Amino acid sequence: MEPRFVRDTPVGYSFGPFLLDPARRLLWRDGRLVTLTSRTFDILLLLLEHHGEIVEKDQLLSAIWGKTIVEEATVVRHVSSLRKALHLIANQHDVLVTIPGRGYRFVADVKALDTLPPELPVAATTEPAESGATEHDSVPPAVGADPTRLFWRGARPLAVGAVCVVFLSGLWGAARSDSPALPRTREFRQITYDVGAPRDPTWSPDGTRIAFTSDRDGNPDIWLQGIDDPAPTRLTSSAEADSQPDWSPDGSSIVFRSERQGGGLYIISTTGQSERRLTTFGFHPRWSPDGRHILFLSTSLRAGRLYITDREGSSPREVLGSVASGFTNVSSAWHPDGQRISIWGRRHDEGWSFATVPIDGAPGQYATFSAQAREWLNTSGVTLGRFVWARGARYLYFEGASDRLRNLWRVEVDEHSSSWIGMPERLTTSSAGQDRDLVLSGDGRHLAFVSRTDETRLWSFPLTRTGMVAGEGQPITGGDGSDLQAALASHGDRMVYQSVRRGGYSELRSLSLLDRREHVLTSGTDQIEHVIWSHDGQRVGYWTQRRGSGVARDGGSHSEFVVLNPAGGTETQYALTGTQSNFLPFDWASDGRTILGTCGRPGAVCSVDLSTPDRSPVIVASDPRFSLYQAHFSPDARWIVFFAQDIKEGGRSRLYVVPAAGGTWIPITDGQAFDDKPRWSSDGKLLYYLSTRGAFLNIWARRFEPTTGEPVGEPFRITSFASGRRMISPDRINRMEIDIAADRLILPVTESSSQIWALDGVDR
Repeated sequence: MEPRFVRDTPVGYSFGPFLLDPARRLLWRDGRLVTLTSRTFDILLLLLEHHGEIVEKDQLLSAIWGKTIVEEATVVRHVSSLRKALHLIANQHDVLVTIPGRGYRFVADVKALDTLPPELPVAATTEPAESGATEHDSVPPAVGADPTRLFWRGARPLAVGAVCVVFLSGLWGAARSDSPALPRTREFRQITYDVGAPRDPTWSPDGTRIAFTSDRDGNPDIWLQGIDDPAPTRLTSSAEADSQPDWSPDGSSIVFRSERQGGGLYIISTTGQSERRLTTFGFHPRWSPDGRHILFLSTSLRAGRLYITDREGSSPREVLGSVASGFTNVSSAWHPDGQRISIWGRRHDEGWSFATVPIDGAPGQYATFSAQAREWLNTSGVTLGRFVWARGARYLYFEGASDRLRNLWRVEVDEHSSSWIGMPERLTTSSAGQDRDLVLSGDGRHLAFVSRTDETRLWSFPLTRTGMVAGEGQPITGGDGSDLQAALASHGDRMVYQSVRRGGYSELRSLSLLDRREHVLTSGTDQIEHVIWSHDGQRVGYWTQRRGSGVARDGGSHSEFVVLNPAGGTETQYALTGTQSNFLPFDWASDGRTILGTCGRPGAVCSVDLSTPDRSPVIVASDPRFSLYQAHFSPDARWIVFFAQDIKEGGRSRLYVVPAAGGTWIPITDGQAFDDKPRWSSDGKLLYYLSTRGAFLNIWARRFEPTTGEPVGEPFRITSFASGRRMISPDRINRMEIDIAADRLILPVTESSSQIWALDGVDR
């Protein structure tokens, strides 16, 4: 049975005190919004569409979860959450009845509606979220805040729901200690109601319109929309993806990234005329406040080299190279004066740093932090990332990531020195998980941003005998967590994977790809990474950092390499101490004893023999200028592939192959993009890898001749991700893993639902 979500669905349903709007995916009780998780809403809608009928459990699973294998307990949990949201008490059988051994029947009187009352609120005080829901739970509001919640659900077929935004009014509890708490009024409003995962918003200079990227017609294009007009108009219509727009300060044109002709920056008038190419490369363009320059990045990751050009497309000029090379995890933005660029990130061996540097090469200025702010940066668990300046240089607005959440933050700074004089103040708390792509209006009063819900599952893509992807692929994990790391047994019929639950809870699961049966191998709060199989398929190994050991990943005495039997039995723990304390495993030699990985700083390819008492690493390849990771043996064990990243530049990397005994590095890629996760095909004649060659991450490959050790031909793309609704997410690129078997490619795929919102009064 398929749910009738489109043509057969009335405008709405009513039952008892409840009204349901299928199109906007909203539920009201006595005129007040009730929050439901995405799948709980889907279950309710399905039951209403078939009210009076028995909806079998298997039918419900098929309609809501599709081909994804989930346990029956998952359904029970969501139905329990639905009962609580509908205020049903134990043994109440006049609304929703459980048919033992079969399924559920909705027995209350249901009316199909042709219209809905126009006065229904979409941003009023809501009913409490259902308790017991765990899929997209509500996040507690900020201390001292008086939250109002609106849960906007995205359209099927996304398993994720749409966006949840917690609306804050009042003062965040971490206000400056040297000033009294003053009342503040900030209001949220939803700008887009778009099925195309709208993103990359940018304001018109007068603040009356936005431009954004949307996939609403199946291909990413640039769209324009008035703030009070729910209907957008298309600005670009290329067959290739257009994204990342930025509105010029004079309001006449928009610069954007396009994948046309190999990719670059384009400019178009806001009337849709005079479209032309500016550069042959570049990502995330941003106009200077005076409109004279366009700042952009060399790679799609926000850690590449910085360049500037102008609206005429003059030859791009690299800026801030010497300063930016000293940062990792770097973000950048124009200073309001239009003559300087600010950089935020970690400086090598110096921690978090904020610099503002003139584009003419003059010496820059480094901000200072109060002791409280510095402690917060180091201990809060929040990583501040992309940022924008307030027009008057009084505030900085950041995206802040914590666990699987991303919220918006504000920091008050000294207008002259840029030094932090306040504590970070959280502006949003999102139970959906992702508030991002922030942009400030010209008058500094309105902050537009994307509120996004993500669900990451492992997908299997069939491969032909020549190693090419042969179909659309399908999810093979349930997605109740964030499934990032996959490892296939050598014969390809079994997989182990790591799933991260909210709050840092990790599970290592075993999955049969033949009958889809799975079971939990280990679970807990300990960090699990770099899962690998032995060649005989009898053992699984992984790196772990024991929670509470007080030892960080970059040193100490208690990280471990754990070996266990996936069929059951005890595990063996190998403490990585002394010279191997920084060892990270990536592959298992055919001898069953030797583990190939990375050790030391900045990172060398090395091997560790687990059978020796001291387990001292043996260096295979190293260079103090590069960090080397992701080392893997070729199927014939003659070669090792790895990626090398310049320690002074985070946005690019290069793949190399080296003889297993060590020797000359053979370049596989050209170093013009960030190439990662190299994997051999089963015959050793193809090298697959993840690459940022374009606005979207994709899997690429290059042919390899095992007898000579030389690459053959040019790299070519294997996958075709080009949509914000389904993609390989760059946010977790450091944590994800992919794997290859003779007949399949396994990789984490993120499905997203999003809308653009505005937060008004952010200057208060």
